[in-house]
Amino acid sequence: MPPHPEWTGLARRVADRAGQEAASRGHRAVRSEHYLFALLDVDRTAGILPALILEDLDVPVDRLRRRLDEVLRTRLPDGSDLPGMLLAATAEAELLASDYLGAEHLLLGVAVVGNGVLAEFGGTPERIRDGLDRVLRSYGGGPRLVTPPPEIRDLDELRAPRTEAATGEVERLRGEVRRLTELLRAHGIEP
Repeated sequence: MPPHPEWTGLARRVADRAGQEAASRGHRAVRSEHYLFALLDVDRTAGILPALILEDLDVPVDRLRRRLDEVLRTRLPDGSDLPGMLLAATAEAELLASDYLGAEHLLLGVAVVGNGVLAEFGGTPERIRDGLDRVLRSYGGGPRLVTPPPEIRDLDELRAPRTEAATGEVERLRGEVRRLTELLRAHGIEP
């Protein structure tokens, strides 16, 4: 399997829609909330699995969408959980032995990073994996996962371990950033 599965057209449309949603709301960073909104916004007739999975779990999609809209109208936490969400989605695709990254994997990634709105409606990673399995079986896809995936407790577990050389280079660059920051401040420039 390739190290990074190819994204489906639908997954790319979800990513584009998430970026548009963040920009239209004036948010500085794209977050899992924007991805969840985009997953709920994409037309179900396009073959999107997330809507079918959520229906299988008896998640009231319209209520979830309204609640998510309320959250997106407030100030979101600073920073982005997007890198962790995408890393988790990629890991889920690999654990499912998929040769692609689809919208269903993005939904799993949202759940894994602990999106509060999705969790309010029972959208835990375990339940979503079970729902995905049931939906795939109902469409003749059979089980996609022979053994359940290990619980991802820390996204750092999914990252490739750094070599000593890479760790040394990162520390050298951090030192250079500190030195340049101090130099700028010494000249009255706030970085």
